[in-house]
Amino acid sequence: MHYAVLVDDLRRADEGPALPAVLRGIREADIELTIIGQQNNADDSPPIIEDAESFAAPMPSRPWNRRRDAARLADALEPRRVDAVFWSGDLAAGLAQELAQELDLPLVADLWSESQLASASRARGVDTWITRTDALATRLRSVLRHGRVVHARPPISMSSAARLPDTRPSIVMLDPGSGRQARETAVASLRLAMEAREDLEVFLELRGRSCHHTWRLLQQDATLERVTVLDTVGPLRDLIGTASIVVAPDPACPARSILPAAMCGGAAVVCADTRNDELLQEGRTAVVPTEATPDSWCRVMIQLVEDPPLRQRIAVAAAASASEACRPETAIDAWITAFTASADPPAYPLG
Repeated sequence: MHYAVLVDDLRRADEGPALPAVLRGIREADIELTIIGQQNNADDSPPIIEDAESFAAPMPSRPWNRRRDAARLADALEPRRVDAVFWSGDLAAGLAQELAQELDLPLVADLWSESQLASASRARGVDTWITRTDALATRLRSVLRHGRVVHARPPISMSSAARLPDTRPSIVMLDPGSGRQARETAVASLRLAMEAREDLEVFLELRGRSCHHTWRLLQQDATLERVTVLDTVGPLRDLIGTASIVVAPDPACPARSILPAAMCGGAAVVCADTRNDELLQEGRTAVVPTEATPDSWCRVMIQLVEDPPLRQRIAVAAAASASEACRPETAIDAWITAFTASADPPAYPLG
């Protein structure tokens, strides 16, 4: 069995070690992979996994060039007898769909955000959707017109990190999303928290087209000069693993692999909503502010910093839940099941 795997740079960075672990596990199951990455100016970018044949292609491919780009890839892949196409990352979607159509192959897609649900419900070329959480799988099944849905978690093998008593409390805040109000609320809540606790070590992830607005908010306040800004935290599992608190303020609550990694590492999670990930259970494995205001978010963060037994209770429950759900052998089995069923559909007797 042979898969063509298309991944854009944003998805690759966001997934950190999770996507390479998935692909290595799939390859160990004797599924051959050809990786198609995003074409850019960095010719020396390392491969997603070692010893895998790879190509580069424009992502997103311009609509008027997409068929031509897909035809070029098809010419390269046809001698390799590819059985199916998988894409991960919105920038890779259009080219993957065109490539699957060009080769007349099944198409498998990665779904991790509720923003994809509407387009998934209208998509006609996708045979299988792989969702990162059971909650998203349930929501997708309720709107999907055709195709199968498989729930497959990222494999995570990290254990809880040691936290010394005299270590400064640290907060890692993930990107607040594209909404202006959410970004302003997130920055204001950090300012209030840093004013309340001068010993806080704060990291803020900023990515996407809206980050320039957040940059300006940070530069306008002297208190926020101590914030360490990161362009993505996907590859920074060690930082996440040692944080006291990981904050997910994006109201769209995408199912990012970094959240179960944070939970496995022993961080207490504060999130805007729990609807897209069943691992996030309000009051048990995560804390949800009562209001979408800076005061409410700040109150929750400071409470967790100043109440170690509460923080420990939330973190221990979260680590147990995430570690069980993301066990590498269980996670990889789900991915292998999805890939195998999609590329080798059951045969039905004739007559």
